[in-house]
Amino acid sequence: MMNARPWVPLAASLCLHADAAAQCGPAYLNGHSGAALSGRVRAICTWDPDGPGPRRAMPVVGGRFTSAGTTTLNNIALWTEDGWQALGGGLTGGLGQVSALAVLPTGQLVAAGHFLSAGGVPVESIAAWDGSSWRALGGGLTGMSTVTVGGVRALLVLPGGDLLAGGEFNLADGQLARAIARWDGVAWHPLANGLTTTATYDAAVFALAAHPDGSLYAVGQFNRSGAAVLSHVARWDGASWADVGGGANAFVTAIAITGDGDVLVGGGFSMAGTTSASRVARWDGSAWSALGSGLSDAVRGLCIGPSGEVVATGFFTHSGSQARNRVARWDGTTWQQMGSGLSAEGLVVARHWSGELMFGGEFLTAGGVSSAYFVRRSEDRRPWIVEDPSDVDIDCGHGASMSVVVAPGFDNPQFQWRRGGVAIDINENPSAQSATLLLSGESEPGSYDCVVSTACGSDMSRSATLDVTPCCPADLNHDGFVNADDYDLFAESFDAGDLAADFNQDGFVNADDYDLFAESFDAGC
Repeated sequence: MMNARPWVPLAASLCLHADAAAQCGPAYLNGHSGAALSGRVRAICTWDPDGPGPRRAMPVVGGRFTSAGTTTLNNIALWTEDGWQALGGGLTGGLGQVSALAVLPTGQLVAAGHFLSAGGVPVESIAAWDGSSWRALGGGLTGMSTVTVGGVRALLVLPGGDLLAGGEFNLADGQLARAIARWDGVAWHPLANGLTTTATYDAAVFALAAHPDGSLYAVGQFNRSGAAVLSHVARWDGASWADVGGGANAFVTAIAITGDGDVLVGGGFSMAGTTSASRVARWDGSAWSALGSGLSDAVRGLCIGPSGEVVATGFFTHSGSQARNRVARWDGTTWQQMGSGLSAEGLVVARHWSGELMFGGEFLTAGGVSSAYFVRRSEDRRPWIVEDPSDVDIDCGHGASMSVVVAPGFDNPQFQWRRGGVAIDINENPSAQSATLLLSGESEPGSYDCVVSTACGSDMSRSATLDVTPCCPADLNHDGFVNADDYDLFAESFDAGDLAADFNQDGFVNADDYDLFAESFDAGC
């Protein structure tokens, strides 16, 4: 039996010096120790690769890349702590690019862009991955431009589970669906008259967002929906598209919605409605407003950070006269620097469940850290767990283990395994402060978890259950068999008067113990 002591969070017992506070500040983290991607990242989401299994939701990236080192990927890849992992044969053909990712309520991952094959399955620029194979979503989305990026540019899973797709297409399942369409799990449907243009550019939807009031927002480059006049920003009320305060005077590529329902948009514009707003603006439901001095060049991605702040990435290098190299954080008053920024354009930013930010784009370094095309940013360098322990059943005489896996990039992680919420004494189980807890048939059954700590914070694993099948009473050597070896062990202890032969555990070794052992031995258990 393992002794236990009261649990004190390991991080709380560490003496933090001045340099420890500094080491726990914001930092860009290389994705992992594996080889870098071979090309740009345009889309990021998090996806759980094993459903109810021990792996937690992991980053998935899409873009225009073929490999990472010797691993062939073909424009889509799953992040793991050891390196990039392929999803089937990837997505190829057409322009060979993935521009949008989403996860369905069924747990399937959807990728969209401009491609014609998904792991060898014919598709039309959109496909779903179930963890083992790709499938088409109906007849897909066609009738699109191939001049630049083209294809499907945005995906949004609606509250009811339907999937919305936006981009540079005109057909969905072969029927007219201008720049936007809805997938109900069986077929594609247009949204009213779609989003179109009377200008020389191709109409396109670049980003989508669901509002807490139940409406939907689409942004891109368009100026009509039927007879309705729009300007790159539109709101869907369930029946038709409507203008949003005059929209913007140039293309809009990014959108994010705050916790209080304000709509943030970013792009290449200088005006939102009648308000001067350099590349980023806020809609509060009745009027547009600028966010300080704005940003000096196009915004390509927006998200709401872990503390509710707005984070932007794109082509910009300044906010007013202040250097802001392709990433910036809005603190409610000004655009703040995020380290030394990115070495080249940022194309997407997303938030991981751990609170980390994930950036993708054309860059090779971020904050001076070498991390080509994809980088993580932690505001506090708090560690997080990639893989939780699994339930274990142990038979008599056998051993097993439980393990946790921690994301890379955190200094000197410490481990403390617990049973029933109480720390396991390392003197009773020397593995209790390692990533892998060794277990035996004599370990106590129950609920186990592990706390992973650094000087910057901690993360706790999910609980896993240990079940132990007890040995047969007459199997004295715990080898799983009742035979002469067990009889000899009992006889030796009995003749010596050793309490190991006290079969009924009454404190005496006598004929009662002999009779009980013989009965159990004859029964084979």
